[in-house]
Amino acid sequence: GGSFFGKVGSFENGYEFDAIVLEDSMAGNSMKIDHIARFMRVLYLGTECTIRQKYVKGNIVNID
Repeated sequence: GGSFFGKVGSFENGYEFDAIVLEDSMAGNSMKIDHIARFMRVLYLGTECTIRQKYVKGNIVNID
């Protein structure tokens, strides 16, 4: 699907990289959950303070 928008949608060299780094350690959980469940928990229950870094086209964006 990314090919429609150009060089996106892959971790290969030459492709654009947009991403966010999420922190969920403060959420707490008494059970062991896998990375997908952790992501879903942050996606639906997290706040903006759970975002630690943002990358656009491979460059860190200020999150102040």
